[in-house]
Amino acid sequence: KGLMGKLINKNTKAVISNSPVQFQDLKGGLVAQVNSDSEGVIKAAFEDQETLNVIVDLPEFFPYQETIQLSDATQEFKIELIPRPEWGIYGSVYLLPDMKAIPEVTLQVEPVDADAYSVVSGADGQFKAELKPETDYSLVFTKKGYFTKRTPYSTVNRDSGYVNVNEFMQLEMQKAEVGASIEIEILYDLGKWNIREDAATELDDMIQFLKDNPGVKIELGSHTDSRGSAQFNQRLSQKRAESAVTYMVNRGIDKSRVIAKGYGETR
Repeated sequence: KGLMGKLINKNTKAVISNSPVQFQDLKGGLVAQVNSDSEGVIKAAFEDQETLNVIVDLPEFFPYQETIQLSDATQEFKIELIPRPEWGIYGSVYLLPDMKAIPEVTLQVEPVDADAYSVVSGADGQFKAELKPETDYSLVFTKKGYFTKRTPYSTVNRDSGYVNVNEFMQLEMQKAEVGASIEIEILYDLGKWNIREDAATELDDMIQFLKDNPGVKIELGSHTDSRGSAQFNQRLSQKRAESAVTYMVNRGIDKSRVIAKGYGETR
């Protein structure tokens, strides 16, 4: 009594190769286990069995079970597995300013309340990462000689499938060179230097940037408009820069990594 079957993805009709298929008796006892070949074909022979349960349990598909009645002739059958829904992203990271894809960039995928894992983009700069549903992430792109790029991503309320993140997300990296300029907008009230709530948000992003790039030191420069005397504005801009630096140091940034510089009306 023989069986010859084929293991197929029900949605795509693609064959599923090198995957185990179990044959159990009606009491759940294992009679045989056979792997599909490179063409998805399964072959098995049985002497004393009349009825068998065919069971396939692969992580990327929903579990499959079917009862088959055996006869003296070789029976042909087809096992169509239904894929489990998937969530994921793919895309490329580009170099500023010429926008060429950067090869071999490490993408650290950091889920909220779960362990992080990483993938590396190929020689063509393409990356692909599997995600989980209803989860918030930080995507952290790193490569020696470049500033680390961090961006949020979420699968919350998102349909299953792989998404090309280049369609709605800026994934550009900048070479880590001395003198590189990183512009942030920190606003102050007229004549004051205390850190406002909107300024704190910008500084929090800069704190994260410094944590992601531990070898980087920055000059945090502040300037003013032309209202008031030049001397007053010089002192004011210095106090503003120092206030921003103090905010960052109080939140874990080593004071040796941030220099406060007030430019007054000169910038």
